[in-house]
Amino acid sequence: MFNPTWLNTFRVLIETKHFTKTAERLAMTQPGVSQHIQKLEEHYGVSLIKRMGKRFELTFKGRLVYEYAVKFFHEHEVLERSLHEDPPFEGDCRLSSPGSLGLALYPFLIRYQQQHPGIRVHYAFAPNLSIERDVLAGKSDLGFVTEKPETGELDFQLFAQEQLCLMVPAAFEFPDFEALQQLGFINHPDGKYHASLLLQPNFPDKFHSFNQLPLQGFINQISMILDPVALGLGFTVLPEYAVRRYQQRDQVRCVDLPLAVYESIYMIRKRHIELPQRYAHLIGAYQQHLELTD
Repeated sequence: MFNPTWLNTFRVLIETKHFTKTAERLAMTQPGVSQHIQKLEEHYGVSLIKRMGKRFELTFKGRLVYEYAVKFFHEHEVLERSLHEDPPFEGDCRLSSPGSLGLALYPFLIRYQQQHPGIRVHYAFAPNLSIERDVLAGKSDLGFVTEKPETGELDFQLFAQEQLCLMVPAAFEFPDFEALQQLGFINHPDGKYHASLLLQPNFPDKFHSFNQLPLQGFINQISMILDPVALGLGFTVLPEYAVRRYQQRDQVRCVDLPLAVYESIYMIRKRHIELPQRYAHLIGAYQQHLELTD
């Protein structure tokens, strides 16, 4: 069985170039040093050094093992330091969210990374269930979802609320619900959910089912959902963050409805797992950003 102590003895021997100095540095006997080198050679099945009296030279295979030893113990030292340090602006930040929030959050994250080069952002756009699975599997440390998770393995807290917008072509006249039906709906992955959430309380006597809306198309790319709306092909319902990021705002319009409807966004994390403090700094900075921009 491999013993890291043998590898360390070999590393020190190569650096001191002397068996006696190696023994002194490691508080060993000289025969003990020789025994460690012999055991390492037996483990790898190759000769690591060529002895020439009191001197020795590294073999080619010995050079490979020495380079590995240097890397091995360097990484071990880095690991030991990281276990006892928790820098607020260094390390990987792995997050995931649905598309609309991502359109607002990701640009902020990369600017934050630019301000703090020690931070490395890993971001995934995904639907709710995929986000939950990724957080449970450790692929994401923080996730943002629009529905409370049902599993008890995840902690969640309300992070933000996003207003839903009824988006129509800029020139569209909106006299009543029947006009929307005639225009038709541009669907997207959350289209049924968003439309039902917004239309039911605003048209309680007329909207009873998503099936009442003629479908004029479907697109799963969040940044392109408003393109067919801008061309007059239909209407849709989207969260405010997605609307804000649309480049051709003059070609679409958000209809003022009697009742404003908001979609809750929950921040989720794996229960009983303490996250590095860099996450608290990042989320705090984003919440301050939201307060300034709202």
